[in-house]
Amino acid sequence: MQLSRERLERIFVVVERQGGEESIRKLQRNFSILRSEIEEAATLGWISIEKRKPKTGRPAIVARRLSKNVAAKLPPWRYEIEKPIKWSHQKFAMFSVNMSIKGGGRISGLPGYVEAYRKAFPAAKSRDGIYASCSRLLRHPN
Repeated sequence: MQLSRERLERIFVVVERQGGEESIRKLQRNFSILRSEIEEAATLGWISIEKRKPKTGRPAIVARRLSKNVAAKLPPWRYEIEKPIKWSHQKFAMFSVNMSIKGGGRISGLPGYVEAYRKAFPAAKSRDGIYASCSRLLRHPN
């Protein structure tokens, strides 16, 4: 998962609420912030990750917010991050290319893209629904 500005703001709010620093373990468990997001914020220069070793007990890895006037690059907004293609849609694309090369469905006599949709989404029941969903998927650019 890529870090967005909204998630970076969430990290800031949580860390500031906890007094300016918080252990990464608590950020993950209590506030559902992924470790990859924390590490990406650290590489961008917004927080620092330090290891604290007490005299007894488990060492703690602490995330601390750097000063507010840091000239670090902000991550993109969530809507600017492109979403990856779903596996089922990718499977439909592979089947439709394969069916177009073969020349359509051989068994049922349906067009190739409809047969590809039936193979990619076996739970689809009605033929009209398959046609409608298939045409909707074919309009997507990816």
